[in-house]
Amino acid sequence: STQAFDPPEARVECRADADGSGTVDLADLNAVLGVFGQTVPIGSGGDIDASGQVDLADLNAVLGAFGMTCER
Repeated sequence: STQAFDPPEARVECRADADGSGTVDLADLNAVLGVFGQTVPIGSGGDIDASGQVDLADLNAVLGAFGMTCER
């Protein structure tokens, strides 16, 4: 007989998890969009890539990992 099983959840580095919740979700997207185009302290809030600028690179990081669970 064949057993059904749930596939393991996709896991990503927590870099895109701006709010530290363990998943990349709307809260993380909002963190980036809320300060999009601004200069911020390096690595804070929506600065996913720690460049000091919240830009397309940060947005793409969140969108690319959207819906995934972070590695622990």
